[in-house]
Amino acid sequence: MRSRSYLCIDPAERSVRAILVAVEGARVTVRKALVEEKPADVDANDVEAMARWIADALRRGGLQADGATDEVIVTLDREQATIRRLGLPTDDPDELPDMARLAMQRETPVEAGAMVVDLVPRETAGSTTTVLLAAASQAAVTRAARIGEVAGRSSPVVALRAFGVARLLRDVRPGAESGVIAAFDSSGDVLELIVTRGGEVIYSRGVRAPDVASAASEAKRSWMGYRFSQSDEAIAGAFLFAPDSLKSGFVSALDRVLGVPITAFAAPPTIRVDAGVNGEALGVAWPLVGLVLERSEGEESINLAAPRKAPDLAARRRLRVLAGVGVLVVAVLIGWTMGNLRRKSFEEEVRSLKADATGQLSGHYRYKRDGFKVEHLRAWSSAQPDWLDESRFIHSFAPDSTRVVLDSLAATLEASDVQFDRSKRWKIAADLKIALTGEAKDRATADALRDALVENGRYTVTSTGADTEGGRRLASPFTYVLRSSATKPPPERTSPGKAP
Repeated sequence: MRSRSYLCIDPAERSVRAILVAVEGARVTVRKALVEEKPADVDANDVEAMARWIADALRRGGLQADGATDEVIVTLDREQATIRRLGLPTDDPDELPDMARLAMQRETPVEAGAMVVDLVPRETAGSTTTVLLAAASQAAVTRAARIGEVAGRSSPVVALRAFGVARLLRDVRPGAESGVIAAFDSSGDVLELIVTRGGEVIYSRGVRAPDVASAASEAKRSWMGYRFSQSDEAIAGAFLFAPDSLKSGFVSALDRVLGVPITAFAAPPTIRVDAGVNGEALGVAWPLVGLVLERSEGEESINLAAPRKAPDLAARRRLRVLAGVGVLVVAVLIGWTMGNLRRKSFEEEVRSLKADATGQLSGHYRYKRDGFKVEHLRAWSSAQPDWLDESRFIHSFAPDSTRVVLDSLAATLEASDVQFDRSKRWKIAADLKIALTGEAKDRATADALRDALVENGRYTVTSTGADTEGGRRLASPFTYVLRSSATKPPPERTSPGKAP
């Protein structure tokens, strides 16, 4: 098990006390102890000057906090703080800090300024919770915390020296298994009376005492104040924490008042002391050892530098909202990232396809040009009539050779160039021109042939030359010019024309 190191500092107005304690499991060892008087040129009201002087004193004494020091504890005396044991009407732990703060504000005058309140719940009976609380001015807590920071720890613990005395007396049972134990701590500038039961502080009082006479007088006054409020409590024992120079005066002054013998506190056998520790300094620093024991055991304890606070429900809502917003932002970022990656992939694909299409563009144009050529040729070839079909079709209109004789048929194709029209199609304008000559039995037969050709609708028929008589074989010669679309094939004709 790793050894933990604790530095505890008691900055008084006229001196400083400090101890360095190592804790390994159940073994507690005092490594160093220091008591040093304040020089006259250091102003006790100047926090920075006091902090620097204390840091120098710790460095000279070999107690300066370093990386191996797990915790720095700075103490306040009972004159600077208030201790109360209150019953608060709630069983909800979250309501205790605000209720304790309101209770202390009612008891504290307005001119006292801002207060720091910390508490430790002790027991709950029904809807009432008993708490042990401590309160001190914000200025005193800030001064103590600053001294701890300069001593070498950014987050020191600020505790009351009285709780160290109570912890040392927890296992003391003189004469009875349980009972009230009184302790007088006159090891510093302030005389403190601490009355405990089972290690719990039930009464405390602190007053400044500059000399032995005033300390003994204030001790009697403090005790009488306690007996006035708790006259029925039986005293199981009394202990004294004081320098050797004060012990005899205290014992003679308080024995008759207490009704029980007062005993100077002696080191318990469970606490070891290194051989090089200053015994006189340790004799006035035992309350600091008690604070180390309280902190090292991991129990709930008072820390005015970090008081308990009611949970901020609005902060919880804000955290939930911020968490939701954070999730939304992360989702948006993930969506944006994925979309951006897909967009880049799509753009890369577009660039690749565009490059491929650009490379294939010449082939596309060549294919398109070839297609136009094919369409052009198709349009041109559509104007190639079947001359035999045309002649056969015209011959089908003529009667037998005794009535009509066809002498000649001269056909020509009149075609324009192939054109690309508005409908984006190739077209050609092509007409057939057929010059038909022959002779008929009489003029009525020739006219009948012409009328038959006109009625068919395929041709437009015009006559050339004079309608005269005098053919070589038959009496009435004729010459007709037939015109028709070259792209339109002649229809089927099953019956020959007949002369009237």
